[in-house]
Amino acid sequence: ELYDPATRGFSAAGSMPSKSFGHTATLLASGKVVVFGGGNSSVQLFDPATRNWSSAGSLSSNRSWHTATLLPDGRVLVIGGADNAGKTLNTTIVYNPANGTYASGPTLDVQRERHTATSLPNGKVLVVGGRRKNGNSYVTHATFTVCDATACTPSTSGIIAPRHSHAAAALGLDGSKVLVAGGANVNPDLATIELYDFVAGRWTSTGLGSLAPARRGLTLSEAPNGRALAAGGTSGGTATRLSDLYVPPMA
Repeated sequence: ELYDPATRGFSAAGSMPSKSFGHTATLLASGKVVVFGGGNSSVQLFDPATRNWSSAGSLSSNRSWHTATLLPDGRVLVIGGADNAGKTLNTTIVYNPANGTYASGPTLDVQRERHTATSLPNGKVLVVGGRRKNGNSYVTHATFTVCDATACTPSTSGIIAPRHSHAAAALGLDGSKVLVAGGANVNPDLATIELYDFVAGRWTSTGLGSLAPARRGLTLSEAPNGRALAAGGTSGGTATRLSDLYVPPMA
């Protein structure tokens, strides 16, 4: 569906060629939207001018709970996720919409799914948290890594809380601060918030407040003046309609 903020209304936008769940949707420089995976290997393009969907080839493997981030040169970096057997992936894929090609990207430091990937001012991507399958259970990551189309550099400093199924958003005019909120550590839902300062290269967790209630599967969207809106998610296994507005501390 398409949402028009001027009329505050939704309208039908057709049906995707393939069913998807746990997929990603990324806005391209052309104004089209590319949808990767979601229980399959499909790649689907939506053209808002015509409201038509079309196939854009396929990934090298089935993939869900991955991320897909637009790079400065117009390519898209698809990171991690899980295959249909539940195996967590440490591979990445680089999609070039200019010629419709796919290439293998850098290998992650660890397998990650349900992580976040946020663009930084230098054109690289900050990959935070997530989890990996370990036998019949999962291990939640308390690490981050910085990737581009050719390499991923694991974190060597900084302490972050272990979390997956969280949300992240770049804040400020230059996007130099990345806010990370909520999620879960295996089972307990999290209310905590952390802030990454790209210029200083450090994480902060004090004086930022917290979500109410703790929840996972939420969304986090940048708002004016360095603020962010956290919306929805599940708390204790129950979906919530609640939202929180993050207001940055006074300088």
